[in-house]
Amino acid sequence: MSKQLLDQIINIGIDQKYPTTLGKIMRDLIIQGDYNIHQNSFVKFVMFMEKCKGYEEDAKKFLLLSTQSSHL
Repeated sequence: MSKQLLDQIINIGIDQKYPTTLGKIMRDLIIQGDYNIHQNSFVKFVMFMEKCKGYEEDAKKFLLLSTQSSHL
């Protein structure tokens, strides 16, 4: 899967306001998978999660997981 496709998935998830679905995609494809992502897209994703009510802790977890991943 290309970085451009992952960027489009993130942009659509943010535009349509799907924090749960986008979080699952990020967890499955990027944190646990072998897919690389642009740093700017990951920052946009984390900022989106931070702004969504009830997902602030999830944003912190993604930041922690990103330090352990070699794909970000």
